Amino acid sequence: MKKNIFACIVLSIFFACNASFAAQISWTEISQLTLKTNPNIKIAENELKIAKANYLKSFSQFLPDISVTAAVGDSASGQGGNFTDTAEPNYSYGANASLSILSLGQIKENSARAALAQSAFDRTVSDTLYKVAQEYLNLVWGYERIELISQIINKQTQNTDMVRLKYNVGGVDLGSLRRVEADLETSKFQLRQAKRYLQTVWQALQANIGQSLDDEISKPVETLESLSKNIVIAPNPDFAATIKTTPEFLQAQSNIDIAKAQKVSAWENFFMRLNLSASYNQNHGDKYFNSDYLNSWNAQISISYPLFSGGKDLIGLKNAGKIYQNAQYNFSITQSSLKAKAVAQYNSLLDAVENLSIRKIYLEALALQAEITQRKYINGLSSYQDWYSIENSYISAQSQFLQEQLQAVLAQIEWLNFLGKQVSI
Repeated sequence: MKKNIFACIVLSIFFACNASFAAQISWTEISQLTLKTNPNIKIAENELKIAKANYLKSFSQFLPDISVTAAVGDSASGQGGNFTDTAEPNYSYGANASLSILSLGQIKENSARAALAQSAFDRTVSDTLYKVAQEYLNLVWGYERIELISQIINKQTQNTDMVRLKYNVGGVDLGSLRRVEADLETSKFQLRQAKRYLQTVWQALQANIGQSLDDEISKPVETLESLSKNIVIAPNPDFAATIKTTPEFLQAQSNIDIAKAQKVSAWENFFMRLNLSASYNQNHGDKYFNSDYLNSWNAQISISYPLFSGGKDLIGLKNAGKIYQNAQYNFSITQSSLKAKAVAQYNSLLDAVENLSIRKIYLEALALQAEITQRKYINGLSSYQDWYSIENSYISAQSQFLQEQLQAVLAQIEWLNFLGKQVSI
C-alpha cells in the first residue's frame, strides 16, 4: 500500500494529469521511476540480498551452537490403581555448546555467488534501462517527427498555393497541381499517423518502466531531451581491457571462483574434522534451589577421519575437477565472444555517427539547392519537374536525417548497455 502511494506521489509530480501533450518529463525522472518500480530490477535486487546474506551466514560455522535446557519432573507409585507421591519434584537446568570446524570452501563459494549475483543485478539494471531508453527515444523522435511534418505541411501548403496560381494562368497542367495536392494530403495523413504513434510508444514505455499509469495520466507527455546532441565516443578503446568490466565477463570469472571453491570443498572431505563440545547441568531435589544439588559438566575434543565413504567423495572430487575445467573453458569462450561483440558494437556506433555527419552535409546542400530552385521556379527560370524533384528530395532528406539522428543515439545507448552501464541520454 505504501509503495502504491509513493508511486502515485511520484507520478503526480512527473505528469500534469489534466493536460494533453502539455506536461514534460525528463530521462532522469523516467530512469529513477524505473529503478524504483520495475519488477525485474526488484527481483534481481532480492536475489543479490539473498546471496549476500548467504555469504554472511557461512561465517556462522566459526561460532558455537549454544542451547539451554530446563526441566521439572515428578513421579508416583502404587498398587491397584492407587498412586502415592513418594518424592519431591525434581528441577534441573543446564547449558550446552558445540563447535565444528567445517569447510572453508563454502565461504569462498558463497562469496563468489554474491559476486555473481552482483553482476547479474548490474546486467538486469542495464538491460531494463536500455529497453526503457529505447522507448523513451522513440517518444522523443515521435514528437520531433510531428514538429517536422507540421513544418513540411506548412511548406507544402505554400507550394500548393503557388502551383495553383501558376495553373490558373496556364503555367502548369492540372496533373501537376493534383500531384502537389496529393503530397499535401499524404503529409496530413502522416501527421495523424505520427500522433497515433505517440500513444503506442507511450504505452510501451509504461510497460518497460513496470508502472501502469492511471487513465487520467495515460496520455503521452512531451520530453525535455532532443535527438540533436553531441555523441561522445572514446577513440581507439582497448577492447581487451574494456570487456573486463562487463557483467558477462565478471559472471564468467565468478563461475570459475565458484567451481574452484567447490573443488576445495571436495578436497576437504578427505581431511580430518575437529569438533569441540561442552556442557554444564544442575539438578535440584526441591523447588527452592538450595545448596543441596547435583551438578555436572563435560568438555570434549574429538577428531574424526573418513576412511571410506563408498567412493562418493572420490567421485565428487573428480566431478568438481571437471566442473572447474568447464568453467575455465566457458570463461575462454565468453572472453573471445565479448571481444568480438565489443568490436562490432563499437564499429556500429562509429558507422552511425559518421553516417549522421554525412547526412547533415547532404541536408544542408539540399536545403540550399531547394531555396535556389524555388526562386528560379517562381521567376520562370526553372521547370516544374526540376523544382518538384529537388523539393521532394529535400523533404525526404529531412525525414531521413531525423531517422539517422535516432539511430545514432540508439547506437550510443546500445554501446553503454553492452558495457553493462546504466544508460544515460
